[in-house]
Parts: sequence; C-alpha cells; structure tokens
Amino acid sequence: MDGCGPKIEHRAFVPAP
Repeated sequence: MDGCGPKIEHRAFVPAP
C-alpha cells in the first residue's frame, strides 16, 4: 500500500503486491 514489499504500516504489517 504505502510501499513495495512487506513493511510496517499504521495498522499492522501489510504484504504489498
């Protein structure tokens, strides 16, 4: 969402596409 790859977001970690 915010970037490419699994990273920490404001909710939890989001596995990006």
